[in-house]
Amino acid sequence: MFPLSIFLLPGERTQLHIFEPRYRQLFNEVESDKSNFGIPFMMGSEKGQMGSRCKLIRVLKRYNSGELDVLVESEGLFQLTEFNSMKEGKLYPYGTVILKKELSKELASLEVQEAYESLSKSLSGTEIPLHLNESPFTMTLMASLGHVSEIKYRFASLPSRDRRNEALLSMIKMIYLMVQQEKVAEQGIYLN
Repeated sequence: MFPLSIFLLPGERTQLHIFEPRYRQLFNEVESDKSNFGIPFMMGSEKGQMGSRCKLIRVLKRYNSGELDVLVESEGLFQLTEFNSMKEGKLYPYGTVILKKELSKELASLEVQEAYESLSKSLSGTEIPLHLNESPFTMTLMASLGHVSEIKYRFASLPSRDRRNEALLSMIKMIYLMVQQEKVAEQGIYLN
């Protein structure tokens, strides 16, 4: 386990700088064993109940000090059931998890997919840095909206598919309205 204040949805990637001896040990093992590791989401100093199951994509840089820059990708989410600060014979924390495989393949409602498609069309010709993609899955659509970790965590923690679809639809509609407002502002503002 590598507790951090980041929450990666399935398919999301991030770069990490590994400098603490315990996490250098963890990543050396992950690299040699081709194994996965977990990132329990930290909210301030408290661990959340969920985290991201990740894989090492590649080591980007090795430093003489033993530090590493790595690229990792989330393969799915988990529910954290037990967390221990140190594994016997190891420096890093470990825990017990329940994989939430159903979340990775949860389909977005037709209404959400249609709203997302409208948003995607409305972005053409703007400079808004959203990288939308065509996907029928709620977690993939949510990841593309570029929210901060705490919002993604709260979204994934919602108790049902219906609630996640309602929340996703609201977010898409809000972004759509902002895009429309930006287009109106661009047409009405001129340099003098």
